[in-house]
Amino acid sequence: MLNWKERCMDILPFALFFLINSLAPSLSTSVVENCVTPTCICSYDLTYNITATCHTKDLKNDLHRYIKRPLLIGGMKIKIGLLKIWKGNLSRELPTLEILSLETRSLFAIPEHVLRSPKLQTINGVTWSNACENCTLVKNETHENVTHLKRGTYDYYPRTRCRGSRFVVHDVSRTIAGHGFLPICLLTNQRCFSSQITIIPMHRCWDSANNVLYVEYFFAPLILVLNFIIFSTTLTAKSLKNVPTMLLVSNLAVSDFFYGVYSLVITCLRRAMSYRNFVGAMDQLCPFLGFLWCSVQVVAALSALLLTADRYVAIIFSMRPDMKFSPKSCLISVTISWSLALLVASLPFLRIGTYTSTTFCLPIQPAKGIPHSFAYSASLVAIGIVLYIITIPMYLHIFLHVRRSGNQMGIKRDGKLARKISLLVVSNFMFFLLPVFIGLIWLFTKAFDSVPLSTREILVGSFTIICLSVNSFINPLLYAFRDRRFLFVIRKRYRRVFHPNSIEVLNTTSRTEARSNQHEMIKRR
Repeated sequence: MLNWKERCMDILPFALFFLINSLAPSLSTSVVENCVTPTCICSYDLTYNITATCHTKDLKNDLHRYIKRPLLIGGMKIKIGLLKIWKGNLSRELPTLEILSLETRSLFAIPEHVLRSPKLQTINGVTWSNACENCTLVKNETHENVTHLKRGTYDYYPRTRCRGSRFVVHDVSRTIAGHGFLPICLLTNQRCFSSQITIIPMHRCWDSANNVLYVEYFFAPLILVLNFIIFSTTLTAKSLKNVPTMLLVSNLAVSDFFYGVYSLVITCLRRAMSYRNFVGAMDQLCPFLGFLWCSVQVVAALSALLLTADRYVAIIFSMRPDMKFSPKSCLISVTISWSLALLVASLPFLRIGTYTSTTFCLPIQPAKGIPHSFAYSASLVAIGIVLYIITIPMYLHIFLHVRRSGNQMGIKRDGKLARKISLLVVSNFMFFLLPVFIGLIWLFTKAFDSVPLSTREILVGSFTIICLSVNSFINPLLYAFRDRRFLFVIRKRYRRVFHPNSIEVLNTTSRTEARSNQHEMIKRR
């Protein structure tokens, strides 16, 4: 025989089954009776116990009129054709409401009395603008985005970048977040995000980088004046425009002059404009400024190579006058160099590289985030370095040849001239290589991790502009203003303008020196 415990275990399931069946009709009846049909229909829900679905045009009165036991309602679905305003107090009308779903064909800004409901956790189907339709609001007061939206204005900067953004939150989203709700559509719908949050570009190193550029107000005018004097004097003086070396030096002066234009314009614009305004104008400004910068850098590297080649041929092949540079060959070389420079500088217009990746409008982008831009940057730097490196063995050969030649007058004189040109070329190479070297350290090492952001911005930005400006400033002083023939023409013109009474004496001296210069040129040929 079974003991009494086993009998109870057998009987218990049957007892529970009969008990549930006996209570189910009354439970179902009580749920339905909570709502007055057909305006509101109540149903049982496993999560929220009782859910009410209402079709109404008057929320304020109908909720009170057609829901008999509001304390039992955990969820509500409201279907309304054209809902504009919802007056009332949801905290009092449905104090236990946890989820609210709206279906409306009109724009509807959720009222604050709904957002203040103490138990409410989710609101579905909110459409407060054409961009933000059928949005879900989820209560999460501790969420980081809710904190930002509630604040109304917040800044975001990547940890290792000076550039960032200021987010200005519009009133509706700010109000929603103020009650602890997160609009999910702001995270999933870009159109809604753009309509509710204004993004203002920010730069926390803008002022410090621009303050360093004050030195450009000293260098840029001098660059313009000195290099203008060189190429204008060379092209208008008969005794200079037939000298191949001076033609090539004047070509370098033209590129330095245009660099002076670039440095002065970029400095004035950055000093005069806020970062926000500058970013807005970059699409119009940077194609011109970047094209100018890229062109003159390529021409400068090619000019250094041409000047070296001129001295190399003049010294190494001194016994073969037919191989020496002539004014015509110099002009052809200059034309080719500018054509190549313009071609390289035009590539960003074909979407190979970009001029808008930096606030200095440079095509140099030491970051791998944009592959085609990084490839163009790397190629441009590599071309410049290769052009300068080619000159090194040529100068070594020149100096060894001059040393072996002893006191041969022509070679010794050309060797001194080559030494002046070498200073010019080495100067260009060093001032070009220094910013590149800093960029490589920044890109491939962690040396800058402990450097303040403002200092880093100056090193990889402002310092590049200043470095190349110093180079363009000293180029005229390294050769042209040390050349006896060039200085003679400058003095002659100076006296003609400021001392016209001494013109007769000057003419006599000029004829004597001209004959001397002509004799020297014949000997070189």
